[in-house]
Amino acid sequence: MKMNYSYLSSFALTDQGLKRKNNEDSFAVFADHGVFCVADGMGGAEDGEVASKAAIQAISDMLKQFDPEKPLGLKAMQAWLCHALNEASYWMSNQTLQFGKKCMGTTIAGVCFNPESPNVAMAFHAGDSRVYHFHKGSIKQVTLDHNFANAAGIGDENELSPQYRNVILRAVGLEDTVDIEMTEFKVEQGDTIIVCSDGLTKMVSDQRIEEIIANALTVEDTTRVLVEEALKNGGKDNVTVVAVNMGQLPEPFPSELLTMRMPPIVHRTKTSSSTNNSSGTPDTDQPPIPQKDILCVNPGAEGSVPATPSGQKKKISAFLRDLSHNPLKATGILFLGIVVIRASFLVYDDGNTKKASNASGQPVRMALEATNNVENAARIATEEKRKKDEEERRAAAERAAKLEERRITEENVARIAAEEKRKKDDEIRKAEAERVAKLEVKRKAEENAARIAAEEKRKAEAIRVAKLEEMRKADANMARVAAEEKRKKDEEKRKTEAIYAGKLEEKRKADANVARLAAENKAKDEKQNSEWESVVQVMALVENEGAVSAYFHFMGTGMNPAKVSEFIAQYDEARGVLAGWRAPTKESLPEYTGDIKIYVNVLRSFVNTKAVQHRKNEINKEGSDVNNEYKKTWEALLNEAQKLSKSNMEDGYNRKRLVAFVHAIAKYASPARPNN
Repeated sequence: MKMNYSYLSSFALTDQGLKRKNNEDSFAVFADHGVFCVADGMGGAEDGEVASKAAIQAISDMLKQFDPEKPLGLKAMQAWLCHALNEASYWMSNQTLQFGKKCMGTTIAGVCFNPESPNVAMAFHAGDSRVYHFHKGSIKQVTLDHNFANAAGIGDENELSPQYRNVILRAVGLEDTVDIEMTEFKVEQGDTIIVCSDGLTKMVSDQRIEEIIANALTVEDTTRVLVEEALKNGGKDNVTVVAVNMGQLPEPFPSELLTMRMPPIVHRTKTSSSTNNSSGTPDTDQPPIPQKDILCVNPGAEGSVPATPSGQKKKISAFLRDLSHNPLKATGILFLGIVVIRASFLVYDDGNTKKASNASGQPVRMALEATNNVENAARIATEEKRKKDEEERRAAAERAAKLEERRITEENVARIAAEEKRKKDDEIRKAEAERVAKLEVKRKAEENAARIAAEEKRKAEAIRVAKLEEMRKADANMARVAAEEKRKKDEEKRKTEAIYAGKLEEKRKADANVARLAAENKAKDEKQNSEWESVVQVMALVENEGAVSAYFHFMGTGMNPAKVSEFIAQYDEARGVLAGWRAPTKESLPEYTGDIKIYVNVLRSFVNTKAVQHRKNEINKEGSDVNNEYKKTWEALLNEAQKLSKSNMEDGYNRKRLVAFVHAIAKYASPARPNN
């Protein structure tokens, strides 16, 4: 279970920028504990760098107390982070007081994760370093800068007067304690979290940051491109970016295996350097530095946290320290004391000043002597204080001289080391140049050898190709001669076969013409016979009024009576023409073609397929006792009716079909059902 945060992938990068002489930013990636943070130091080049590193080191040493296999719960992690950063703030505040620092401090921003709920993250910050959350293509600022603009409710710092811009209201080291703001937010797989110093946010807009994250392929690309963008836009400040990408979220870590231990809660008073309490009353709600605090390993040594006076001792120390820094106030208090002592020996009676009731004047002399003693004590105390201040100034000067001497020594050592490094680098450069020159000579020799070998190979290839070309031409000539001879033989054979085929074709055409004439004659005879037969059958139908009447009666079923009467009138007219004929012969057939056509077209126009369909349906409804042949007959009559309604009656065969259909309807349309 050691890799509790293996679903997080991260990359961090810091750059001095283009305007600063040193980098006051610091960062840390505690992957085993799921903590990622950035600190931006302030207070001058050296102090700012020391402050940011101290804040990061405090978090680092705090986390070393815990086993990654038993991760801290979110509440415990929150408490320990606050504890560590408060200890760092206390140390920085006392460094400022002890050594007269300008103002040592640092902003802090970071993110940690909840092992019990992997979809929950916690941002922590103090100052204007930020945490961003990129989710589903859009970015959101999780933290709110602790600056004058936000405190005043103004979104854009540029709307403020210049003296109020870039004013940080909260940071580690400004006071003995610092209020770390915690912000919880939800995360999902694929999200990216950015922790950065203001060197990024003052050079790159939120919209541009969003575009860079959206287009980056990896978390490393995201970090590098963000830093490059800040430098491209001016790089006026140190820039630091830590990017964290959310992989597939794991199962929640078992609660019973988490470390829930909280930091110790004890009381500690503030020093006068970090409180505005003019009465000197100590605050008692701040935790002290532990005995094994990483920032105060050797108490009393230079750079360690000074011992904190308590109770009355602290009040006296604060009072004397105040007087030592304010000579006018000290003189006034001394003068007031003298006046009070002198006044104690004077009495006022009825507005007139009198001496006390001691005729010898002893009380007055004693008062004067006491006053002189107090004045002498004050003068001696002032002289001792002057000497002590002089000694402190001399010690400070000696300390400054030693520091300057140490600085000069360090500069000389650094200059000598730099010179040695430069010489060594020059030697390395020269050796590298010689090595490159040798490689270049070797490369040119190899290129010449390769060129000569290639040229010889090209010539040999050209000779081989020429020989192959000669062989190809010889083979081509032989093939051409053989092909020409074969072509002549094939041409002769083709001519012989063509002559033979021509004769066969002539014979086939002659046979085909004979067969065609015979077929035409036969078809003509068959057509003429068929025409004649149809005429005979039509004339027989003309005489069979009963069949035609039954046909019209059946076909008229369901039709408009007026339409039926019109059809019958047309039929009677056509029948009357044919009934007046004399007996036709085959030779006189052409004379009757037109009248026959009119007659059969009237009969065909009266083919009512709906009537046939209706009759077929009635028979099917009557059940299984109906003869199957009878059912088939009506099925066939329906099919024939549908075909005849679209047939050409100029054809003798179709006329014979129509006559047969009329007879069938007359036969089977009778209400009495035939048995066969």
